[in-house]
Amino acid sequence: MRILVLLVFTCVSSALAAPSSPREQTFEVGGRTAFLLAAAQPAPHRPWVWFAPTFKSGLGMSGSRGWYYGRFLDAGISIAGYDLGEVRGSPGSTAKFAEFHEAMVKRGFSAKPVLLGQSRGVSCC
Repeated sequence: MRILVLLVFTCVSSALAAPSSPREQTFEVGGRTAFLLAAAQPAPHRPWVWFAPTFKSGLGMSGSRGWYYGRFLDAGISIAGYDLGEVRGSPGSTAKFAEFHEAMVKRGFSAKPVLLGQSRGVSCC
């Protein structure tokens, strides 16, 4: 039993570990901060996940984010985001997001990212 527990703990610990030193960058687009966690070994066509939640809680690799960030990076998929704060799809914010997309494509990343949004829950009464 002790060996089984140790084996399970070892497997879970390595699965939750952060990936080995992703290349972290921040850069400006239209006066706002953008970030990029570039995969060390990019997959063909340089795919990326567009991290769209606001950044109030930071971009850390800890907790559940670290788990899925690690899976993306290990698969050669980079992660990038652009901090516009709380937006709801207004024409002004849409234009700024388009500017960020263009900046990522100019950096050599795929023109077709996967959008990772975040539910804000349901507002009531």
